[in-house]
Amino acid sequence: MSNVELARQWENEARRLEERLDDPKIFGVKCWYSDAALISNDAERAFIGINPGGGPESEKEDSIGDRLERPYTRKGYNSWLDDDWWEGGEKRQRNVRRSFEAMYGASAESKLRLTASFNVVPFRTRNAADLSDRAWREGTAWFMNVLTHIDPKLIICNGNGENGSPWSVIDTKFSISRRHQIEIGAKGSVKEGVVNSGQLKGCRIIGLPNLSRFGRESLYSALGSLKPFT
Repeated sequence: MSNVELARQWENEARRLEERLDDPKIFGVKCWYSDAALISNDAERAFIGINPGGGPESEKEDSIGDRLERPYTRKGYNSWLDDDWWEGGEKRQRNVRRSFEAMYGASAESKLRLTASFNVVPFRTRNAADLSDRAWREGTAWFMNVLTHIDPKLIICNGNGENGSPWSVIDTKFSISRRHQIEIGAKGSVKEGVVNSGQLKGCRIIGLPNLSRFGRESLYSALGSLKPFT
């Protein structure tokens, strides 16, 4: 089975989970923000968020044209670079781009296009607080299954809180040695560590504040100080 076929299989599984949840606060499924061929051990980096945001309007936008098919049909596709995001999502998109620019400079676009990008929960809600306990459990179990099939040298977490974040999910499962933390104001920080166990043992991990809300020069300066990045 090819990487793309496997990614399609995981997306179908996410849709079956959503149907079983039958939750009025969930507005569809969005699994991949990058070329689906990268959802494999071919990707050196992974960029992991919490869950897709938005509501019925953004679910409708995703269903128009080939938006949900782009990960499967466009080589080098990356949603953070190529899609017109729904109203309210542009800030997150802009902050993701600027974060990669701080990490990689002139090669930011090419690096982002080669980064496996998805979330710990594939179910779209207006905000993460709308995820029920069951949706969180089902979603993170799905994520862990996907994670067993990739072998990145670097994981970048969009969200680094001690609970309910990509950082916390990976820390709970595999344990992270915290080597470095940079305070960047407004109770925000950038965390750096190494995964301690499992198939991710030795993987470098960077925890960013949630880029839906946090995008400051202090963040980009902190990321620049953590180089080199793979």
